[in-house]
Amino acid sequence: SIVIKKNGEVLVNKEKFSLNNFLEEFNLKYGNFDKNSLVYIGADKDIKYDLFMRVYSSVIKVGFTQIGLLTRWIFFYLLF
Repeated sequence: SIVIKKNGEVLVNKEKFSLNNFLEEFNLKYGNFDKNSLVYIGADKDIKYDLFMRVYSSVIKVGFTQIGLLTRWIFFYLLF
């Protein structure tokens, strides 16, 4: 699961990833995973759309095809 926090911090399975190098870091860590695995993305409602699309498109570029969006209560659960 990927969480994008209000301050722009990106967490993948609760591990902090650099936004500037997200594509490279995500690819290094998860590039060998089954591309049919389901990837969930949740984002704070106040983040800018382009930030969300930057993370979303990076997941697609790595090759994942099953991407789901997290609901609000699950998003908050993943933050803690």
